[in-house]
Amino acid sequence: MKELQEEITQWGQDTFDNPSVLALGIRGNKEMAELISALHNEQDTYADIAEECADVAFFLLQICGIFGFDLEQEIKKKFEINKARSWNKTKDGSFQHNEEA
Repeated sequence: MKELQEEITQWGQDTFDNPSVLALGIRGNKEMAELISALHNEQDTYADIAEECADVAFFLLQICGIFGFDLEQEIKKKFEINKARSWNKTKDGSFQHNEEA
């Protein structure tokens, strides 16, 4: 995944004239909204949902690449933290970890 992250980051820098991380975050947020819409829309297919997931990942990879983070390693570290937490279902059906004391 590191090679893909580097390739996507370089392509984004070349194609979009060194976009700011804020601009990438804003666009990534729009892609996340499109993913939520695809999940909500019963007419969208698995392919539509997969494509939106890839779009979200695309912007995450670029942001991490610019900052020099290895997204795969960061995911692994955060996963270990999340596995140690306890979780509650919220009123909207999503999940939130309990605050640590």
